[in-house]
Amino acid sequence: MLIAGAVAIVVALIGGGFALLSGGGGPSFTATGGQVTSGDGCIGSGNVLQGSTVDCSRTTPPARPTVTTPAPTTADAGCGTIEGNPARTAFRMRVVMWCAPIAVRGQYQYKLKVSVRNTGRAKLDIRRERFVLLWRVLDPSRWSPPSGGEPAPPARVRYAEREYWAISANLDGVGEDVPDRPGATFATHWGYSWLDPGELSLRPRRPAAKVSYLDRDGQLRTIRFNFHEDDLVFYVPAGAVDRDRNFLGLGYYDGRRIVAVCPQGAWGPRVPANAF
Repeated sequence: MLIAGAVAIVVALIGGGFALLSGGGGPSFTATGGQVTSGDGCIGSGNVLQGSTVDCSRTTPPARPTVTTPAPTTADAGCGTIEGNPARTAFRMRVVMWCAPIAVRGQYQYKLKVSVRNTGRAKLDIRRERFVLLWRVLDPSRWSPPSGGEPAPPARVRYAEREYWAISANLDGVGEDVPDRPGATFATHWGYSWLDPGELSLRPRRPAAKVSYLDRDGQLRTIRFNFHEDDLVFYVPAGAVDRDRNFLGLGYYDGRRIVAVCPQGAWGPRVPANAF
């Protein structure tokens, strides 16, 4: 059971973002003239990249994740403890890219590729259960995990003097088959437990899988990463997604409280789900 707690958050720009070195195998998706040339595993197809989001043409009910308006930022923003914090426990986390395709049983699946850097003086616990999505309004009876493994159910937490529902990431490697919808669900791929001081979790290998996108200045940028690594998948009831201004963002839970939150406005680009 998560234990409530309130802390301040700071969203700060990190010069150049975390270094993404060339790395692991996997498919490549490229934005050409603002168009994603692959089919969209997110929802529908023929998506147009605008800034750091993808506008989908959909024939199915759309995912409409909305958030409180964050301070102006870029896809290279990092979220976490205060920059230069001398505390033993300090970190920066970044949602490198993400998507929110339809899942099963009236839910969406938020798929996030996440990078964490330990900026403190002690080992940092980054086990899967430390990461949660935070929602103001949610009916927990509408939530269900993939068959084959259950994370902790949604739980009430306090953050910045407000209460939220915290949804944990699905268990590592657990997805579910859907008749007539091959590849309809995605699994968490998160092999981490602890980071040493100064260590970065996302370390791509050669050759790199890659996704290219147009940033908010219209520049074509490329993200290199390991395919099917560094991924956290969360099931979210559709009723929570469809509520205006209901989503706070990705939170880090230290075992006692929510320590920091990365709002969706500070995430990297939204890309086709089968791109990573």
